[in-house]
Amino acid sequence: MKNNDLQSKIEGLQNNYYSQNKKNTFFKKQQKYDCAEAVSNNLNLNELLKNTIFRINNTNHIFFHYPTFKSFAYPDNFSTIVNHFIDMCLTLPKHYDGIFLHINWKGYTVSSHHRYTLLYEMFIDIGRQRGFELESILHKLILYNPPSMLKQIEPLIRPIISPGVVQKIEIKKREESEQLIQNLFDSLKE
Repeated sequence: MKNNDLQSKIEGLQNNYYSQNKKNTFFKKQQKYDCAEAVSNNLNLNELLKNTIFRINNTNHIFFHYPTFKSFAYPDNFSTIVNHFIDMCLTLPKHYDGIFLHINWKGYTVSSHHRYTLLYEMFIDIGRQRGFELESILHKLILYNPPSMLKQIEPLIRPIISPGVVQKIEIKKREESEQLIQNLFDSLKE
């Protein structure tokens, strides 16, 4: 499925959901989960995952697209999402000694962080159960489109990120992010 086609389908499902359910001004967390569940139940989850967390042209660069992720991620599929990422890292060809993780954080907020706290906890727990340590395979974590509220989000995130990962984080300026993402994909074309 083409990414634009997928995005159109996601937007159509979201619009349909909100036309049947008045958008809450307060207490949005459950409503956002319900909308994500509607998207997840009406589209192929594997297709959503392939367009959200993927290796760029079979390199050791993994891209995570938060804007797509937030459209379908809810507690019932968190473990599937976590396992998809871990599987991708564990099945990386042996000639790569690690990964570069690129995250497009466009639209991430303090409330987003609270909405996905369970996912972060699952990532740590499932990683431990599977003997997976991101810190040991991560060369660099590059964040694009950082939230304007980064100073408020950082204290919430820091306790759940290992110090070794924190040292590998590189934050790109929001105004440069879209061009940098395009440059990344252009530079890794097959």
